[in-house]
Amino acid sequence: MLLAEVNQKMEVNLDKIMSDLNKVGFKKFFKQTDAIKRHLRLKDSDIEALTKESYVLCQHRQWAQAIEAIIYLILCNPLHSFHYLRLGTVLLQMGKFEDAIQIFQMAHYLNTKDPRPLLYVGDCYLELDHPKEAKKAFACCLEIARAHPEHKEVYNLASQALKEIQYL
Repeated sequence: MLLAEVNQKMEVNLDKIMSDLNKVGFKKFFKQTDAIKRHLRLKDSDIEALTKESYVLCQHRQWAQAIEAIIYLILCNPLHSFHYLRLGTVLLQMGKFEDAIQIFQMAHYLNTKDPRPLLYVGDCYLELDHPKEAKKAFACCLEIARAHPEHKEVYNLASQALKEIQYL
């Protein structure tokens, strides 16, 4: 199981990672977007395998392990919006709506052309019984999806959600 191997590598290298982090500072350390990946000596194939493992863990609703795997993926590539999107989805499934909103906002920040995070933010706000905020999120989602034809399904979902909010 790759997650166990990554955990072991993290334990072995944690002192070195923290030492380097303290030497160069947080910002500079993470500007090197592959800093953790290099410290753990992970190859691209390891990252791909960990991504697949996180997907399987999500499919089996093993949330704690899925979150752990996804957080490693985020640490290995902190600018990859997909991992934040997956983490937000897990938190949404767990009913941790406030946390999911923050993670989805990060996913949106990293990729403003992807309307999906805003669709999920709207869903979270609806679950929290905040229809005004949900409406704003869905409206922003529509605006982005309208500009990107590959997101037609997201556009349709956000449009439907906006129509339904009118009756709340």
